[in-house]
Amino acid sequence: MKSFIFDLDGTLIDSYCAIVLSIYESFKKINLNIDKDTIYKNIIKTSVSQYFKSLENDLGINLDFVRKDYLKIEKNYLNDIKLMPNALKMLEELYKNNSNLFIFTHRGESRFQILKNNNIDKYFIDTISPYEGVLRKPSGDGINYLCNKYNLDKKETYYVGDRLIDMESAKDAGVFGILLTNDNNTNIDCFIINDLLDLIEFIK
Repeated sequence: MKSFIFDLDGTLIDSYCAIVLSIYESFKKINLNIDKDTIYKNIIKTSVSQYFKSLENDLGINLDFVRKDYLKIEKNYLNDIKLMPNALKMLEELYKNNSNLFIFTHRGESRFQILKNNNIDKYFIDTISPYEGVLRKPSGDGINYLCNKYNLDKKETYYVGDRLIDMESAKDAGVFGILLTNDNNTNIDCFIINDLLDLIEFIK
């Protein structure tokens, strides 16, 4: 039986606009003038947390209070976060095929509200994040946790994400990585899909 573990932001949900806008607004409050495009490019490279850490090193200040403010601001946008194109149809098809579906994301408690808002919470057996104690990506710890807990065959398990850090996590855990991207010329060692519906090919 095939198992699919998903990243969330940028993979199943179209949330980067809300994330960038929330960070931008939190920065403006402390007169930190960083444009939205720069914020986006940096969070895509690794993660929001890593971006904050990099800024702390560059600026020589603690930004914990800014990160907390960003999370408060983002709550105002959670109801605006919608699914990525074809995400629902893809999940329905995998679910009907009796595939095991999971989520390993860096997003904390807000993931439950987003999944419920978009009526896709019912498709997933379990979701995990570093807030439950697993290591952050690029570690494969979260993937390993799910594989061990549910006795998943790693030869039949895929981790689906939209960033290099996701594919590094899949490699670290010893499962197949599937990268959702429009760049077919990437040199990353993984499967490439341009549309979430392409995942249906993996269950045929």
